[in-house]
Amino acid sequence: MAAQNSDDLLQGVKEIAQALGLGAKHRQVVRSWVGRYGLPAVFLGGRWYARREALLTWWRDREGRLQVELGAGVAQGPRRAS
Repeated sequence: MAAQNSDDLLQGVKEIAQALGLGAKHRQVVRSWVGRYGLPAVFLGGRWYARREALLTWWRDREGRLQVELGAGVAQGPRRAS
C-alpha cells in the first residue's frame, strides 16, 4: 500500500473546486455533485475533504456528462499535484 502524499488531501470546497478545474464561483457545483453524481468527498467537522486521485478517477468516468452540464471548457478536470 502506497503512503498518502499530503498534497493528495484536499481540504475545503475551494480546494476541491480548483482541483476539478472549476473557478471559486463553482463551489456550489461541488456540493451539488456530491449528491447528484457521487463526487468522492466527505463532510467532517464542518469542512469538505477529498483525495486528489479519487477525484481524477471520478472525473474520468463522468467528464462528458459534466462538461455538458457546465458548458464546454468550464471544467478542465482534476490537476495532479506538482
